[in-house]
Amino acid sequence: MSKLKCEEKTCKHNCYSTCKKQSIVLDDDAVCCSYQKQSEDKTEMEFASERFPEYNDVETAINCNEQTCYYNKECFCKAPEVKIDSDAWCATYRRK
Repeated sequence: MSKLKCEEKTCKHNCYSTCKKQSIVLDDDAVCCSYQKQSEDKTEMEFASERFPEYNDVETAINCNEQTCYYNKECFCKAPEVKIDSDAWCATYRRK
């Protein structure tokens, strides 16, 4: 499990840089496959800060298919903190 900070503001799972999913999948190019474009309805986000824990309290299981990443251990990310950038790409990726 990793602390995940997501900068992809158009993803429906992003809530103030915290991912609401308990687990995500990264493809073999370290891009988040769990990304889903949010609808135009922003009602859910209005009260999101009251319903969801702070970033420091959330851990996410990350299934990673990028075999050349230093943090990939048996297809799971072992980095303590992971950042997904604004293009849904894993900015924590480090080549072995």
